[in-house]
Amino acid sequence: MAVGCSLLAAAAAAYLAMVSWQARGTPWGCGGDSGCADVLRSRWSSLFGIPIGAFAAAAYLLLAGLLTRLNRQNPAHRHSFLRALAAAILVADLGFIAIQLFVLRAICPWCMASHAFGIAASLGALRLTRRTAPTAEAIQPAIIEPPLDEFDTRPRKAAEESLDVFESLPPVERSKPNDVRKEQTRDRSVGAVPMGIAAAIVLLAMLTLFGGHSSPLARLPQDANADTGPGPDRAIAVLQGRLRLLPHELPMIGSADAPKLMVILFDYACPHCRATHQALRPVIESKTAGLILLPTPLNSDCNPAIEETEPRFRDSCELARLALAVWRASPEQFAEFDAWLFAPELPRSAADARAEAVRRIGQAELSAALESDWIEERIREDVAAYQQSDAKVLPILLSPGAAAIVGRTDDERELLEVLSRDFKIDANE
Repeated sequence: MAVGCSLLAAAAAAYLAMVSWQARGTPWGCGGDSGCADVLRSRWSSLFGIPIGAFAAAAYLLLAGLLTRLNRQNPAHRHSFLRALAAAILVADLGFIAIQLFVLRAICPWCMASHAFGIAASLGALRLTRRTAPTAEAIQPAIIEPPLDEFDTRPRKAAEESLDVFESLPPVERSKPNDVRKEQTRDRSVGAVPMGIAAAIVLLAMLTLFGGHSSPLARLPQDANADTGPGPDRAIAVLQGRLRLLPHELPMIGSADAPKLMVILFDYACPHCRATHQALRPVIESKTAGLILLPTPLNSDCNPAIEETEPRFRDSCELARLALAVWRASPEQFAEFDAWLFAPELPRSAADARAEAVRRIGQAELSAALESDWIEERIREDVAAYQQSDAKVLPILLSPGAAAIVGRTDDERELLEVLSRDFKIDANE
């Protein structure tokens, strides 16, 4: 059972390592902005440029190999190493699960499966080593008493008297060597577990310090520089000129006549999009740039590029429609409604968003705006731009004449540095 779990854990870890090495796509069954993508692009996914799945697969295979030899040879040192390895795997797997749940707040089903099999294998190994731990009698050399020589000329009585000398030794003296061996074996077995735990803690610490420091911000090819400049007829082109936009006719934060304009493709249920919105607000408030918002739901109901909709994106299409309807009915209410949608850490529900929209613009105005064909057309165009980008993830940040930024970094300063260096946008101006 433990060997089988080890092999399954190794297979899953090796598959994840292969996906990470290819640096494109996500594991089977995971979407572009799924928990799989979040976890596999995090700083805990690699160590010194090597996917952590490769290390995990090697550890699981080593555990399986030691388990298969457990009943063939039974020395104390083999049990000690096996217990240390099993303890290290157990603590490391629990640590990676905690990182997903409490740090990244994203779940990778493939990773969880690998961790679950690894935990089962390590617990099974610890149980087996306790049950089959070598005893002192098993590790001490056998003492074979040679038979009396039939030609021994010593009197039989003298031989019996010599044996009586050994029989007369106190019991404690005779058992002392065995007790020492038992104590040494026990100490070595017990000390292996703390050593394994310490090794796992060192691994997690190294991942925190040295893992995945390369920027998660990807770049798309240089966009065609097309910006007619401030004015009521202002037009821009991004995505190498394939996406043409009229800023005065689109929802945005800031002014359509700002010196610089940025375009963002995003989903209201996407945590990375939420973080990027927050990072960009100082730039927008400085009035050095305006931000055109293009809602791009990661939901198969309105986005053909999505094969399977994750639960967190179940309301993405409706949230996009409501946001566009609020802008269509009352542009002055849009910025606050947009901020309200992104305020909590978890996505707003469609029911709550509709109630908020009604509170802001009224039921009649909202119903009339939702009946407009412009909303569905706008979503189709945004989705088409997402497909043309080949980025597979959100958010996508574009600006005329600059290479698009794809993804979200954990360090807001890095994003602002890229905006300043490549987009020529500085929040401090």
